[in-house]
Order: sequence, then C-alpha cells, then structure tokens
Amino acid sequence: MAHGDRLPYGSLQARVYFDDNKPYTVTSRLRRLLDQIKPPDQIEDLIQKTIGDFLEVQHNIGEVKIGGTLKITARSQNEVVPGFPFAKIDSTWHYIEEGLEDRTKKVLDPTAPPSTPNTNINVELPWELEIEWDKEDVPTSTKAIRSEFPFLVLDANSIISTSTPPFTVSTHRGFLPISDPPFTLPPPFAPLESLLCRMPIVTIDGTPGLLSSGKLGETVENELPDLSGEVEKFKGDAGIMNAIYRDYSFLLSAYLLEPCHQRFVRGEGYGLGRQRLPVVIAKPMVKVAEIAGFKPFMEYAGSYALYNYRLEDPSFGLAYSNLRLVRAFEQGLNPSSSEAGFVFVHIAMVSHSGLLISGAVEALNGALTSNRIRFDTGMEDLLTALKKINQVMDTMWNKSKPNGYNTFRTFIFGITSQSMFPNGVVYEGVSEEPMSFRGESGANDSMIPLCDNLLQIKMPDTPLTEILQDFRQYRPGNHREFLQAVKDHSEKASVRQFALEYPTSAELYLRALDYAREFRWRHWCFTREYILKFSKHPTATGGSPIVTWLPNQLQAVLALMVQVEPYCSNASVSVSDSPGVKDIQEIMDLVRSQQVTLTKEVAKYSAERGGAPSVRTS
Repeated sequence: MAHGDRLPYGSLQARVYFDDNKPYTVTSRLRRLLDQIKPPDQIEDLIQKTIGDFLEVQHNIGEVKIGGTLKITARSQNEVVPGFPFAKIDSTWHYIEEGLEDRTKKVLDPTAPPSTPNTNINVELPWELEIEWDKEDVPTSTKAIRSEFPFLVLDANSIISTSTPPFTVSTHRGFLPISDPPFTLPPPFAPLESLLCRMPIVTIDGTPGLLSSGKLGETVENELPDLSGEVEKFKGDAGIMNAIYRDYSFLLSAYLLEPCHQRFVRGEGYGLGRQRLPVVIAKPMVKVAEIAGFKPFMEYAGSYALYNYRLEDPSFGLAYSNLRLVRAFEQGLNPSSSEAGFVFVHIAMVSHSGLLISGAVEALNGALTSNRIRFDTGMEDLLTALKKINQVMDTMWNKSKPNGYNTFRTFIFGITSQSMFPNGVVYEGVSEEPMSFRGESGANDSMIPLCDNLLQIKMPDTPLTEILQDFRQYRPGNHREFLQAVKDHSEKASVRQFALEYPTSAELYLRALDYAREFRWRHWCFTREYILKFSKHPTATGGSPIVTWLPNQLQAVLALMVQVEPYCSNASVSVSDSPGVKDIQEIMDLVRSQQVTLTKEVAKYSAERGGAPSVRTS
C-alpha cells in the first residue's frame, strides 16, 4: 500500500503480542486491562492518526492462553502517514489497576505493511508485557459483543448462573428474560400460590374465582401470613426472586383494584380502590422488589407481561401456540382469551428483539468508527427486526379483541395520577406515608426506546415528554443501563449526522424511522379502538393522559421524517428496489397524511373529554 492511499473500511489491523511463555487465564481484571491499554505516550498520536484507538480485544474471559493477542482495528478511511508503522521507543510505560501492573519493555522497528492493498493487513508490534494475574479471578460469564460500543451484551454462548439477572440484554433472547421464568414458587410460598390459583375471575378449571365474587380482600386478610422473612432465603437465585416479585405484584394489584372492578362491571365507573395495602403483601413486596431491582408495584417486563409465561411443551420454544400465562386476573389462564392474547402478542414481539439489539450495536459501532459498511449492515438488521416486530404487533387485533380489553384492564392501573388513589396508597408495616407508582404499560417496553436512542429522535420539550422520561424508571436495571449507553454513544458518534452524510445510509435511517412511526401509529390505533371508544377515563394505565401522550411522540417522529426526506433523494441504490418495499415517496405521502389525521383525531377525542389538545402537531 503506497503512502497516501485510502484504506478500505476497517481494513487495517495490528496485533500486539503478550508473550510470557507460560499459560495464563484471561480474567476480569486482565480483560479490563486489555480493553483500556494504551501505547506509550511518545507514539500515541502516531497510532491515533493511522489506526485509531485500540477498539477490539480478541480474548474471551475464562480462556487459558499461552501468551496472548490484542487486535487493534482501524478507524475507516485513515491515511497512511509518513513513518508508519516504524517507531523507536526505549522508555518504559506502566499501567496500574487494582494492583495489577504491566509494563512495556521496548518497542523496536516493526515490519512495514505489504506494498499492495490488502483488506486484512496485520502489523506485528513486538511489545512485551509482564503480567501478574489472580488465577482464581475467573468470572462465570461472558463471551459477548465487546468492541467499540463498550456495553456487555450476552449471546447464546454466554455462561449464566442463578445469580445472573433474568433481564440481562442478549442477542439471542433480546429483551426477554435470559431464560424462561419459573412458574411455581418455593414451598414456603405455598399460601401465596394457593391464593393466586383461586384469584382469577375464571380459574384454570373454569370455575369462578375470588375476584368474580369480590372475596379476594377478605381471603387475603384471613389466610395469608407475612412471608417477608422467607424472601431473603432465595436472594441468591435471581430467577426465583423475580418470580416471587411477579406473584406478589399480581396479588397487590388485584387487592387494591378489586373494588374498582366490582363497580366497573356494574357500570358505575371505577370509584376508589383500597387505600391501604396490608402488611402481609406490603412487607414482602417491598423486600423482594428491592432485591430483584423493581419498583414495589406491578411492572410490564418483570411481572405482567415478559415474566408471566410458561411453555406448554419446552421442545417447541416460544412459538405463540406454545405459550401459557402463569398468572391472570380475568380469563387469561385460557390461552385463547383476550387477556392471554394481549400478553402473548407482547412476548411474541419481544422475541424478535435479539436481532434488533445486534443490529443497533453494529450500526452504532459503524458510526463510532466511521465505518459505512458496518453502519449500513447494522441498519439493515435493525430494519429486518422492526419489520417482524410490526407484523407480530398487527396480530393483536385478532388475538385480543377490543371489546374484551377493558374487563381485565382495571387490574393493571397504577397509583400515580389515577382518580382511584387520590392520595396514594399506604404500605402497612413499611411506611405510613402514602406511596405512588405508575401502572403497567407497554410504554415500559425497551424496543422502541432503543430505536429512539440509537436514531437520536428528540422529543418535544413538554410535560408529556417528562412522563416519557419517568417511565424509564420502570424497566429492569440492565435494560435501563443498556438504553442509556446506546443514547450516550449515539450522541458521541452523532448517528443521525453520520447517516445523513450518505444517501443510502440516509434512506436506511428514514426507513428505520418509518418502522418506529408504524409501531407508534398502530399503538395509537389500539388506544383509539380498545380504550377511547369504550371509556371516558382520562388516564392510561401508566398514568399518562390517554388522548395526548402517544401523539406527543408520534408527531415528533413524523416531523423528523419530513426533515430527513431530502437527504435520501440521491441514493445510488435504493432499498426500495427490493420487491414489496415501499418507495420513499409512498412513505412520505403517508407521513403527511397521518400528520393531518392525527391532529384531527387528538382534537376530536380531547373535545369529547372536555379538554383541549396539548400536543404539538408540527
């Protein structure tokens, strides 16, 4: 390769050999060292100008190596500068972390790269390190995506243990739990399990349950002991802790909202829920929620939806027909019911989120390293996943009927901003100060927030957006951390700007926005057909304004698509050349039509409820 030639995308690599001539185990501390190691100050600028930073490590924790290799991957389209890859450095460099010390002894003249272009150039730099390591420090996890984007995303080969949080982001399970949820509780919780089996309006054998007769409350008070002392015995098993949390959250919601359900079925409106939660629910719920990492109230992922299934036949996996609910309020233990369908469709959608995650990470890595091919490849995977997710979402119409939703919806309301709990709820035995939490909501799902953060979709500065930000607290901890890392690194890489610099990338970006639009538009249609046409209650289950909250986000996406459209006009090869794919003009005609329609619908439903629309329409 001649001086001044432009490098192919991501082609230049260098390998640093650590040769101690003895076997060693790659440990967590050594891994952090390899991730963070920098060359001597004297040549750091040269390395930065030619091959970028150290971006990827070819080590898996737990591997036993003789010597070792650190692969350095180039940033795209850097020039070969004079003097590269020659360097003479005689100084010693020290790096110390947690008592682990390593040292380069001397850097000599490395061999020059080949004189002809090569997409896999390797330059051996004879850097030697003296490494001390703790042979016992071998973690139980983790072959994973570890490159430019530093967040640890597990894959199908990752080793997990009982202490691994169930909702750990992975490329094979996506945002679903890393393994299927337990569907029975340990023996000490038999009284809780007994109540939950008898609780639904229709039990698994078809007989009326406690909620059908309004007798759940008195049965709880007469039968349920305080099992908070049993909770901590199982804190080493994250899956069991999550299951205990799930089950207490079902009982908690049913207990508080049972009076509201009784009034609703009589056509009287919701009225007031129970304002005090008895100690036998409150104390164990607060304890298990703290250990499991949730709010002490029902959540979408950790309880109601994504941790509330079992497989009828484990050999058939997550096939829709193989799903069964673990807990239900109404008729959900019947897999053909609307309650079951409502949950199953969400699980089926999220089952496609693994490709969404891997595509997002690849696109982000492409933007971080200015690698156009990686970015476009990641975006194509993202589009494939979003297409599948939207297709599954559209099955909701048949799996969960609009006229059957409101009969079980009562039990998934929260406390915050709800007329049923004007002053919050007192958790007896915990605090006499009333507590308030948002209810279960599909807005707590992580798929569309991932797209928002990756694509840098900026929401308007409104009180409605503040609610969106508040919803972030109601996700599993690892999901929250992953989404925040994506947001931070998307800003660092200026993903939107990077996409719009090249027409083909811009078109992929616009199509990703279009799938986010489709998702949000369908969600708005669900709200309109399932809720607004059947209820005048002003707030959604999560406590957001029922008419204006979803349009707040949807209008932001529609407006951004109008801004992005001009950047796609000169694409040399359009994605829409593929059969069955809408062209840009068709997409944008729909966008402009929906902007008008949405404004009219928000005004209509707001007027029916005696209010004015409070969402920006442009």
